[in-house]
Amino acid sequence: MKASDESQVNQKINLKLYRSSSRDVVTNTATEAFLTSQVSENDVILFFWQNDHSIIIGKNQNLWSVCKVDEFLSNNGTIVRRLTGGGAVYQDMGGLEFFSHK
Repeated sequence: MKASDESQVNQKINLKLYRSSSRDVVTNTATEAFLTSQVSENDVILFFWQNDHSIIIGKNQNLWSVCKVDEFLSNNGTIVRRLTGGGAVYQDMGGLEFFSHK
């Protein structure tokens, strides 16, 4: 083990655990973005939440090519765009979502 590796082993890690009581996808997506901006070098963040009937799309996705937008919205769905890339994700109360950041 190199000296630089030893210093990383001896660092104190701060585990920060959060659980949202909101089922609103806009609130939970904004909370995830806020927590990401607040993490420091020694923090590990774990955030749990559930959303009502919603679709979250990546920052570079074309909404109209990945979703049946009008049909989804007419069924009281909510669509939001996250700050990161990746595919479209359907969420509802049947799933537990989580986010971790180091």
